[in-house]
Amino acid sequence: MSAQPQQPLPATIRKSDVVAMLDKRAVRIVFEHLGVTQFTNAGENWLVRAPYRQDNHPSLSVRKRDGVWNDKGIGKGGSLFDAVMLTQNCDFKTALLDVARVVGMGTGRDIDRVTHHAAPVTPTCIPQPVSPGPTVYPYRGEDGTLLYEIVRHTQPDGSKTFTARRPAGPSDPAASTNSGFMPGIGGQRRVLYRLPDLGNADPSVPVYLVEGEKDADRLASIGLLATTNPFGAGSWENDYTLTLHGRSVVILPDNDEPGQKHAARVALALQGSTREVRVINLPGLPPSGDVSDWLDAGGSFDELVRLTQEARPKRFSDKVPVAVVTELADVMPEEVNWLWPDWLPRGKLTLLGGHPGDGKSTLTAAFAAILSRGDTWPDGSAVTAPASTLFLLAEDALGDTLRPRLDQHGADVSRIGAIEAIRNPDGSETMFSLGEHLAALERRIVERDILPRRHRPTLRLPAQPQPQRRWRNPRSAHPARQAGRTPQRRRSRRHARRQAQRDEAHAAPDADGIDRLRRHRPHRHDGRPGPEVGEPRTQGTGNRQKQPGHEAAPA
Repeated sequence: MSAQPQQPLPATIRKSDVVAMLDKRAVRIVFEHLGVTQFTNAGENWLVRAPYRQDNHPSLSVRKRDGVWNDKGIGKGGSLFDAVMLTQNCDFKTALLDVARVVGMGTGRDIDRVTHHAAPVTPTCIPQPVSPGPTVYPYRGEDGTLLYEIVRHTQPDGSKTFTARRPAGPSDPAASTNSGFMPGIGGQRRVLYRLPDLGNADPSVPVYLVEGEKDADRLASIGLLATTNPFGAGSWENDYTLTLHGRSVVILPDNDEPGQKHAARVALALQGSTREVRVINLPGLPPSGDVSDWLDAGGSFDELVRLTQEARPKRFSDKVPVAVVTELADVMPEEVNWLWPDWLPRGKLTLLGGHPGDGKSTLTAAFAAILSRGDTWPDGSAVTAPASTLFLLAEDALGDTLRPRLDQHGADVSRIGAIEAIRNPDGSETMFSLGEHLAALERRIVERDILPRRHRPTLRLPAQPQPQRRWRNPRSAHPARQAGRTPQRRRSRRHARRQAQRDEAHAAPDADGIDRLRRHRPHRHDGRPGPEVGEPRTQGTGNRQKQPGHEAAPA
């Protein structure tokens, strides 16, 4: 089947006809034509990088159905045609014609909807040719390949505007036109200006970093190695820092607030990567003046070199945090020093987790009792020597909770202590805080000859006795649930049975103080009973097998 010949654009085009052809696909094609490569979905909108300015993070919100946009970075917005005019620096008629070409008008798509009530427009090249008198600044790669260009346009009132363009590829619409460029830099790598000069220069030659391509060219014309970053102040990227690695950099900021802030940020970014960084505020600069103004006012190469030699390198060692890196080649492997083999390591933090009422505090008290007596662990392994324990409590009271638990397990309470508060030099007492009182904790550990073991997280709450908590689902009291045995009621009864078993164990402890833990078999999350203490654990559950020679004590 032969391809249909492309129909020419209508002689006259009206905005409403082009808008009527817009849909999600057409809007995306237009923004791709403007150089946008990544579209992030945000409901009815896309988030993209603005094609008409330097946008490090997507800040342009584009409505999918009609292309209406809002730039959160600069607080501007408009229609799809406004985006084309702003990106290509063209008038409305040219933007209208450009969108008509991109969305397919003239290719047979809805051509009957085009009316002829608007004034005729003259087709022009895409993008719009630059106005008379522009200045083009080429940005090239290390090998001299042209990556993109920054074009400066001087307006009749003296103001300046900047646009970016890149060489058109074989699939770009502009490849068949006389311009040979596409608007924006697209996916081209951002590089420093005059990058080939930096690569060919002696690394010991200082690099003068200025704000703007005009100033960099001016310094290069008097024999200095100079560069700048694209898109002006506030657009520094990490790749530029890597380009200047190991060099001496001299920053010449403009005499205004944005220039000073930019110089400070760049100097901070270069710290640690370059050999040294100097910032020189040129004397006699007018407001918003730059190094070109300074040279026009009588500044010279020799004077700039003298100012460079007199300037002190920036030092940030006392302001910038430095990462401490240890080479693993310098680290000697060590074995873990165990308090309870394979369960409690010495000198490390161990967390004991579980649901409320599962016996975490009771198990901790049992461990303290075993250590105080120098007894054996539940798996049969022996404690090397009696040891002391220091408790940090946030919920349980000492008299009616901790001490009775220790007594039930036969602990030598002379080896067990608890921190209740911190006494200040003025005699007042405050609650213990891990963030503020670690030094006081360390002193007590040393005084009591306590090896660093498990430390419970400390909450800033008063140590008050808590009533025994029983789980109760308020939904179980609903009249509709009183009629039968629902799953919710079965769960309530199962929890009540488990609580009764724990109460019985607390009321009548066994002689050795640990058999209660063997008899009470904690349940997993799925409701099935877990392994008893000292029972070999099955493979595949994340638990280790019973070690040879570690026999379980009889229950």
